[in-house]
Amino acid sequence: MDQSEHCRAIISLLGWILTLVYLTLAAGHKEGEEGIALSSIDRIKTELMIAGFVFYRRVWLCCLREQAAGEWEVAGLLCRIRDHQFSH
Repeated sequence: MDQSEHCRAIISLLGWILTLVYLTLAAGHKEGEEGIALSSIDRIKTELMIAGFVFYRRVWLCCLREQAAGEWEVAGLLCRIRDHQFSH
C-alpha cells in the first residue's frame, strides 16, 4: 500500500466511525417528539423474526446440501425454492 491508499483507508474508517456514532445516537428519535419512536419493523416480535430466519435458513441449507450432493440440477433447485415460497 502506498501513502495515498493509507490516507483513503484512514478517511474511510473515520467516516465509518462518525456514521456509526450518529446512527446510534439518532436511532429511535423523531424530530419534535418526546421519547422513543418505533418503526414498522420494531413492531414485529423478535422471537417471530428469529423463528422465521431460522426456518428459512434451514430450508436454504437443505436445498444447498441436496444440490451439492448432485441430487438436483440448478433448475430443479430453483423449482423447489419457488414451490416452497408459494405453498405458504
